[in-house]
Amino acid sequence: MSDAPNSSALLFFVKYGKWISAALLLFSSLFSFIFAEAYLRHYCASHPKILSPFLYNREIPHPYGGQRVAIDFFRSLTKSPGEYVIVVSGGSTAFGSGAPVERNICAMLEKYLNEKNRSKRVSNFKVINAANPSYHTGQEKNVLDEMFFLESKADMFVCIDGFNNLARPLENHAYGLPLNFPGYPWIIEHGYQPGPSSLLRLGQFLELIRDNDAFRKTIFKSRLLFVAINVSITRVYMKYYDELFQDMNARISVIPDAEKIKVFNDSLRFYQEDIIEMDALAGKKGVFPIFV
Repeated sequence: MSDAPNSSALLFFVKYGKWISAALLLFSSLFSFIFAEAYLRHYCASHPKILSPFLYNREIPHPYGGQRVAIDFFRSLTKSPGEYVIVVSGGSTAFGSGAPVERNICAMLEKYLNEKNRSKRVSNFKVINAANPSYHTGQEKNVLDEMFFLESKADMFVCIDGFNNLARPLENHAYGLPLNFPGYPWIIEHGYQPGPSSLLRLGQFLELIRDNDAFRKTIFKSRLLFVAINVSITRVYMKYYDELFQDMNARISVIPDAEKIKVFNDSLRFYQEDIIEMDALAGKKGVFPIFV
């Protein structure tokens, strides 16, 4: 009779063991999630800049030239008395790819000008980053044009460029596109994508989930889940872009050197035309242009 309780307990665990294991697994997972979420919130509070690309903005760090970022020239539409507004455009160098926001060219220039300001007419310098990691002068000309269309208050327009005006045309030539097309971000978005397009569709689908208002107000209030989906999107796009770069390099490698030189010479012509046009457009609006 003394074995009866033990037998009953054994039968209970045999009968409900799977459910008990599942409950314990669920409980431990929930506990781990809550602990990780609490730790992440504490970490973010004490290290606000380290995880900022994943928590505080929607930019995904795509490989070089594939980034899709908003152009922030809207800050140039207003100007305080005595303020001098400088708009900087260009490619990845001007944008500051790979650098913390406070260490890119625009932030460093604004800090330097305000620290060294000896002008009696200027109370404050505002330097606005209107660059994009893949832009060449054909797109920067559009940035300048749109700024004026929106009645920008900019005093100076700085264009930092050169490399993209050689790289993008060669890539476009490899795909049979006009030399001054925007480049492979455009190629991707207009159906020229090589490699597994399922990866591109998966990345776009995950972006739709991440950017959905309902999800952002509910489950993505969890910083842990938001970081998880942003990392997942990045991994998917990195894999996709790897496939794209392999295809692009294969196409470029078979172009004869003489043909590449002709592409570069033709590219220099539209580079020159863009600069002349931007200079004339800025001059008419009373904006001082600088080309670096």
